[in-house]
Amino acid sequence: MAKCGVFPASSTLACVLSACGNASSFLLGVEIHGLILKWGFCSNEFISSALITFYSVSKHMDDATKVFSSLVLNKNVVIWTAFLTAYGSNNKHDESLRVFANMFRSGIIPNQSSFSGRYTLQQSS
Repeated sequence: MAKCGVFPASSTLACVLSACGNASSFLLGVEIHGLILKWGFCSNEFISSALITFYSVSKHMDDATKVFSSLVLNKNVVIWTAFLTAYGSNNKHDESLRVFANMFRSGIIPNQSSFSGRYTLQQSS
């Protein structure tokens, strides 16, 4: 695609990352992450949340944390909820609760998805 001068939309990249996570195609997902960096899509909230989710589904929470930490100015409710859910889906409930508390401290008001993720974590503890 890119060789022909056609670049994917951010929604396409987010879907590809999701597919990589679901298909356990970690190396392909990392390659897609490299393209995202190269093409300058890093500040897109949906791609950033897809990267966090991809790395968490792939059981690479250190990489998910690096993506989250690299977003200095763009941490909105979508990003925070992806990060919160990432810890919960990896059975790291204490860390997830810490993220939830930090979300409040940062002035981000959780949405329904944030509370759903938090409630699910509480039920599985």
